[in-house]
Amino acid sequence: YYYYYYYYYYYYYYYYYYYYYYYYYYYYYYYYYYYYYYLPSWFHLDSQWAGLSHTPSNTLESPVLM
Repeated sequence: YYYYYYYYYYYYYYYYYYYYYYYYYYYYYYYYYYYYYYLPSWFHLDSQWAGLSHTPSNTLESPVLM
């Protein structure tokens, strides 16, 4: 009975860690979208000059394809 409780606690801890990792990945993806779609145009030009922009709206203007 004690071993079964320990296994259930380990499974719950692993599920909670996986849910926290998925939430952190979703938050990072939303932060990336905020940085490449909701900032002024000078930051977009600076990101294109730095070669960090790979969004669909800025694909033709990226220095990699140029």
